[in-house]
Amino acid sequence: MEHDMEQEKNLVQKISLLKDIQPKSNWVLFAKTRILADSERIYVDARVGHLVSYLRYLEKPAFVLSAMTFLVLGGVGYQVSQNSLPGDALYSLRSAIERATMGSDPLASLEIAQRRLEDLKKVVEGNKVRNLSSATQEFNQSVETATKGFLALVENEPKKALQVSRELVQLQRGKTEIEQTLGASLGEEENSELQNATRILVEMEFADLTTRTLSAEQEELFKQAVSAYKEQRYEQALEYVWLIANNAD
Repeated sequence: MEHDMEQEKNLVQKISLLKDIQPKSNWVLFAKTRILADSERIYVDARVGHLVSYLRYLEKPAFVLSAMTFLVLGGVGYQVSQNSLPGDALYSLRSAIERATMGSDPLASLEIAQRRLEDLKKVVEGNKVRNLSSATQEFNQSVETATKGFLALVENEPKKALQVSRELVQLQRGKTEIEQTLGASLGEEENSELQNATRILVEMEFADLTTRTLSAEQEELFKQAVSAYKEQRYEQALEYVWLIANNAD
């Protein structure tokens, strides 16, 4: 009995001494580091769990498509598809990106038509027969859009239309060169629409020029423009009108 009481007394004394024990500094640092590491691991595990759940959510087709679209618009898709031609697998991607980044105003429409003309030239010069039908179709569609935009510009901003008319003339000439190479027309309807847009602008400029006092040089250019117009060479007539406008006194 006395032995048990002695052991209990010794135990109480030892326990009371524990409060005076000071841990070594390196142990304290180790303990803190371990606690922080455990906390961070728990946090990371939680974030990974959320990420895994999110990725599983993205396995749905609609969200996969959205993620791919984000990467494409970030520039990855454009770099891959920029050299594609109508008829190639990645051409639709290139075309969509161009439309999204260039807009739909008349000037942008003319620039897109010029790009489709360059695509068509590459197809013809490279003898890429399988691309020819698609390239021709894309070019004709772009010409139709550009022509409508140009006619709207002629109606609302004729002076601005005159300044960009050189691009329209270049488009017509490029089209004619390709037709000569192929020995076939790329589209009678598109030819008619282009000529109609050019004719309307020339007629509007003629009406304006008759109200102005022209220099001798401008008078001569005007006569040549009228002569070309009568022969239905509207592109040439437009070039003369453009020269008159840019040689004003």
